Amino acid sequence: MAYLENIGFSEANFQLLLSLVKQQREQIVFLEKRVKDLEGRLNQDSHNSNQPPSSDRFKKKIVNLRKKTSNRPGGQPGYGGTTLEMSVDLDLQHLTDNWITIFPNVTSNLSISLTCEKLWLNITRKSSILGTSCSSTVALKNVNPLKFLNIQFNLFGMYYFKGIPMSELHNAISSCDLFFKASDFESFRDQLFSLTDLESKFETAENFILAQLELRHIDRRLPTTVSLLKNSQQLNMDELSKIICLSNRGFRKLFIQQVGLSPNYFKKIIRFNKAASYMMNNTAPSLTRIALENDYYDQSHFIKDFKQFAGITPTQFLKDKASSSDLYNYNLQDLDNFVCTSQLN
Repeated sequence: MAYLENIGFSEANFQLLLSLVKQQREQIVFLEKRVKDLEGRLNQDSHNSNQPPSSDRFKKKIVNLRKKTSNRPGGQPGYGGTTLEMSVDLDLQHLTDNWITIFPNVTSNLSISLTCEKLWLNITRKSSILGTSCSSTVALKNVNPLKFLNIQFNLFGMYYFKGIPMSELHNAISSCDLFFKASDFESFRDQLFSLTDLESKFETAENFILAQLELRHIDRRLPTTVSLLKNSQQLNMDELSKIICLSNRGFRKLFIQQVGLSPNYFKKIIRFNKAASYMMNNTAPSLTRIALENDYYDQSHFIKDFKQFAGITPTQFLKDKASSSDLYNYNLQDLDNFVCTSQLN
């Protein structure tokens, strides 16, 4: 302090300087936080937020490399054209029968027929069907009688069988041999056929599944995250990452590994199911009201998302929705008209 006095700099001036430096530091921290928030907003688009596709910027312009000619649009004279050949494994009579459709909830389902009739899921026909990490609506053939046992695993349930990353099995029909020993599974199916009461069938199924588990340790961060995502559409990835003490990248990697898709895509499916439930439980709601009540940006955004996941438009769903069923969501008369993004095969 004596040195400051020698150069004519008083203690009062020194304290004032320290106060100014402190204020500048606080302002810098505030501005850094503000810049980070604004950059986060600029990086949002229809793929990672509730914003509509029209808000997407900096899209790569598609250049048409075809040279302009005087020919009219459509098929040209003298050209016979080509068409896709019909699959020899597809029986056409099954495309015009009655089907029921089930909305996606990102669970994995093991369905086992309890009759001699095989199950039809989309165009797959098997006695036992294992659909993993489902994120698209599926169509199930409504045979008479329709009797099957369905074991539904939660979002990360199948991961704890073999530790296989669910991103590799996302939205697919997987072979049961991938998770269960063939002889053990056949013995399990024979037991189900031999039992007559449902309670015994359920007990046998539960014992079989528990005996197959190989990974006993459950990462508690996933159940916490899933619960938070289901209860709030407003939480962003930064907030979720802090809650479970992971970086954004680490959280996304963990979620994709055990669930099969990204947290943001999972939020879209939750919002879709919430909207579908709202439509089931309300009489003749307007599409605009449905969109606003379920956190969509506008009506067009809601319609685009709904058709992506349901395979039909909201108007069609309101017309064909099941009046009272916990199993399926709407009736489908023609599988050819079922426009869906499902990758089940």
